[in-house]
Amino acid sequence: MERLPTDVQTEAPVSAGQAKIQEYADRIRSGESKESIMQGLPPSFVEGIEAALAQDVPPESLAESQAASSEAAPVESLDQDAFAQWITEHLSKEEILRLDLYTLLTVRPENRLAFIADALAASESAGVLYERRVALLPELRAWSAEAESLVTQHPSGAIRGVSGTGWNHFIINESSDTAKQEDRKKAYVCLENADLLHTFTPEVMEDILAALRDHGYRGQVKFPMTGGQLYDKFDNIVLHGDTDEESERGLAIVTEVLTARALPVQFTQYGQDGIDESGKKTSHSDMLAASIRARVQSDTPSGL
Repeated sequence: MERLPTDVQTEAPVSAGQAKIQEYADRIRSGESKESIMQGLPPSFVEGIEAALAQDVPPESLAESQAASSEAAPVESLDQDAFAQWITEHLSKEEILRLDLYTLLTVRPENRLAFIADALAASESAGVLYERRVALLPELRAWSAEAESLVTQHPSGAIRGVSGTGWNHFIINESSDTAKQEDRKKAYVCLENADLLHTFTPEVMEDILAALRDHGYRGQVKFPMTGGQLYDKFDNIVLHGDTDEESERGLAIVTEVLTARALPVQFTQYGQDGIDESGKKTSHSDMLAASIRARVQSDTPSGL
């Protein structure tokens, strides 16, 4: 599996966004116009590039450059709601209106800054995320092939697979309340990315299904159906309990399984589906995107 580049001093993985910043800085060092490269980039990228270039100056300036570069780091650890707030605070109105907000809000956390840079860059290239994904196509397809039959292995019973949803979607201990309410609390798990295509296997999903069944959880659980979905999106596990309390209990059960399997979690969060202005059911991510658009279009200074 392709591994992210590392910082030679710390050997810590460098995120896709940091890698893109380093690429821009190297191009400027090689003689490309700084102004043309930075044109159209979000402020956080401009600050990151400036910080990278500042590493070329004497040691007395390093403290200031490190302070400037530290701003990007928390983006990878923010849950979806906090990241939505970050977008409104760090990007201009013009930048926000150019972005596909739904996709940005659902992209994996370590790819957020690279997604923004790719979308806003004045370039005809497909972007760093596309190139990295193409390089992983054999592994993405292999993961998809392994997960493909998961739903059909549970045609009925306490674990029932639901086909045609675009997910590996299961109903656990089905009751008369299952899928009744549209605005129930949902729980999300975003797993850390390291070797995810190798560690988040159908066997792990089966462990989660069995644990939810055996602990009496009532509701639904969804996993990605394709390797691309797993690689691209933050919502690696989604729980939609028959009640809000069931969603919370289901998250605790899943977290216990992941701990036993030594699968690290990047973050967990709750969300809630709702009804949009036209009266149609809409997702938590769609509602967040709509709230960002409404805020920037009204230019209100208050929070989301």
